Amino acid sequence: MEFWHGFLLITSVHLLAAASPGPDFVLVSRETLTKGRRTGLICSLGITLGLAVHIIYSVLGLAAVIAHSQPLLTAIKWLGGAYLIYLGCQGIGAKPKQPVDLVDQSANQTIDKQSLTTSQSESTFTILRRGFFCNVFNPKAPVYFVAIFT
Repeated sequence: MEFWHGFLLITSVHLLAAASPGPDFVLVSRETLTKGRRTGLICSLGITLGLAVHIIYSVLGLAAVIAHSQPLLTAIKWLGGAYLIYLGCQGIGAKPKQPVDLVDQSANQTIDKQSLTTSQSESTFTILRRGFFCNVFNPKAPVYFVAIFT
């Protein structure tokens, strides 16, 4: 019965943490709404790879080392917080993009939306990297893994 008690406890905590929106949620929502479902899925894959980093150091026992080293835990919190401040400043200072007109004024014909998105799209690696770094530098993730798996 001890296994199921621990399993249900960790599952409940994980579901609550996953349900609370954070930078990962905001990034995936933005990528999906602005660039489409494929881009959102690639970004989600990058976030999953970022979660793998946290899972690996937890499995290797580094989470216990981090939990018992107050300066290291504080440094992780400060670095994660600084990254979130950086993202916030980028968001505040961002200039609005001009809307794309899908109607060609000279020929008065509709432009193919698929060719428009492929010509302005980013590389798959860039999107994957953005999701990966968003999760790796998310201060919520290491605090969560250190709290749960130590």
